[in-house]
Order: sequence, then structure tokens, then C-alpha cells
Amino acid sequence: YMSLVYSDFVALDYSGKPEPEIAESWESNDGGTTWTFKIRENVKGHDGGSVDAQDIVSTINFIKTKGGIYAENIKYIKAYDATDPLTVSITCSEPYSLLPLMMSFPVLKAENVNTVGTMPVGSGMYAYNYIKSSPNKIYLSRFNEYYGNKPYIDEIEIAAYATEGEK
Repeated sequence: YMSLVYSDFVALDYSGKPEPEIAESWESNDGGTTWTFKIRENVKGHDGGSVDAQDIVSTINFIKTKGGIYAENIKYIKAYDATDPLTVSITCSEPYSLLPLMMSFPVLKAENVNTVGTMPVGSGMYAYNYIKSSPNKIYLSRFNEYYGNKPYIDEIEIAAYATEGEK
């Protein structure tokens, strides 16, 4: 369900080619060592705040410190900085033409980065419904301020069932 709650920094199309999502555009200044990513304007988070470059920096920090499935994506990143609210500069340890492809990770809101597993706050098409959710059921509600195409379904219920060994 996380792909419904969080938007990716860079999306991948069906063929695996990078395409804009939160990153509206990107370019390499020197053959693949230094990259500049422009953030899409007016992307709202489920907390009501805007998604900005600091959220991207915090997400990369989170991946670098916590590891996980996206650690491999950022292994060539040497330095990164929010140069203004809608721009992120990334320097790689060597020329790396695949960096836009590797930026396909979910963006965490900077102020909620430490509650990602318990209180997910993203910018995806659905928001986690804290009021209705329980340990056995997760409810996601359509996020009406989503920047992309709006989903047709108002609410999703995800039920967790015990396995045979847990009964």
C-alpha cells in the first residue's frame, strides 16, 4: 500500500525509463557527476504542507542511515543539498548516467521521517486514515489535493489475516 501513500521522486514507466513525478526535470552539468533536480511546484503532502527540496534531502538521509531496499539506489551519491526550495543538487562519486533511474524511491516528508512505519505521511493519491485504521485493517482515503490524476475510488480497505502459524 505504500506506493499509494507515497509519491516517488522519479517515476519509472512500464519499460523502466525514468519519467517526472515529484522531480519535474533533471539535468547533468558535467557528464554525469553533478545533477540538478527541479521539484514540481504545488505538490501537497497529506499533512497540508508542500513537498520541497528539504523533503528529498531528508529522504536521502533516511535511506543512507537506515539502509533498506533503496540503499543500493543511492550508493554513488557523494553529496546532496537543497539549493533552494524547489531544487536539489546531487554530486556522485563518479560519472553516473543512471542516477535519474535510481532516484525512483518514495519521498518522505522531512518532519515525519521518523514515523514512516507507524504514521505514514506522504503525497500520494491516498492518505492513511488514522481514525479508521486498526492493527488488522488499514484504511486509505483518496487525497483530493493529489497533484496527478485523481483516483476514482474514495477509500481502500486492506485487511491483514493471520497465517496458519499465527492462529
